[in-house]
Amino acid sequence: MFGKLVAHSMDSMINVFLKTKGMALVNSRIARYGEVTELRKEGPCYHARVRLLGHGSDLEVTMKGLEMDEGCTVARLGEFSASEPWLEHLLEDHANGRRIPIPEGARPALRPFAKYV
Repeated sequence: MFGKLVAHSMDSMINVFLKTKGMALVNSRIARYGEVTELRKEGPCYHARVRLLGHGSDLEVTMKGLEMDEGCTVARLGEFSASEPWLEHLLEDHANGRRIPIPEGARPALRPFAKYV
């Protein structure tokens, strides 16, 4: 029971980070394609609502799993699924398991969460 409480508390703190700095970081990387309008963590999964340029409605994207090295220099993305098959296939081909460098300025804010992502 205590473990579940700690996990829920960490998810809540991670969600605060995701709504501010996390969304800004992701949006800076995908601005050419659109924007993330919602980003949240539930257990091992990260859920995003994405608005792509030229697409009429928001799309849902889920990433199961995320790993960070101890120094928070690199994140390894988990497995993706999406509400549209074409987007899911694109993410499977180009994002599943991809290693992403973490900007130096973001590392101090991520360190407390590194083992909980």
